[in-house]
Amino acid sequence: MNIQYIRRKINISPSRSWIKYTKRQPCAPMYGRLYHYAGNNPVRYIDPDGRASILLRVINDSSTDKKYHWAHIIGGLTQIPRILHGLVDFGELGGFSEPGSVSQYSGKKSGFTDNDKGSQTKKYIIVYTGMDDDLTKQAVDNVLATEQFGAGDPKLQKEKYEVLKNDCNTYTAAVFEEYKRLWKERYRKEHPKSWGIGVFFAWESHMSEISSRAGEIYVEK
Repeated sequence: MNIQYIRRKINISPSRSWIKYTKRQPCAPMYGRLYHYAGNNPVRYIDPDGRASILLRVINDSSTDKKYHWAHIIGGLTQIPRILHGLVDFGELGGFSEPGSVSQYSGKKSGFTDNDKGSQTKKYIIVYTGMDDDLTKQAVDNVLATEQFGAGDPKLQKEKYEVLKNDCNTYTAAVFEEYKRLWKERYRKEHPKSWGIGVFFAWESHMSEISSRAGEIYVEK
């Protein structure tokens, strides 16, 4: 929409009285961003409420399981993502120990949990943040319903867990892939005339936004 403003100048001198109208250029986008009001998200044209995130943290040490003990040490020293513990945050960053705050695959002992109460650290590494809340929750539900992650059966969930094969990072990667599929599916419905290349670039723009804080350390208060 091309909006133009008219500037009015009034001369109130006693000797003469006139009004001059000056046409200005179309209004410049705020801070040079046309969709600034919507977080520069040209896909939805609304104020985004995306807050969901995918995070990593150092795996808890364990005196009874040497695998976790060494993963804790190596992960803490190297910060290699595959050795860290992944989780999906459902809301605003923080409060990860609250019920329903996160979704994570915690191993054969716990299976899937909806909080991070057992965490021995308060530091979380951001992988993606600002993801669409509803799509993230749907992605989690869809992934948990698959046979790979126990099809919703707590007993099977624990049996399916395998370190480095079907663990927390396998889970978060699956959630993100499902999120990506759902996001593109919704975009196609909202933009039925968009070609495949349009969907590609729209996703790349969204991907750029949600990964802009990747690697940032968030310290839980």
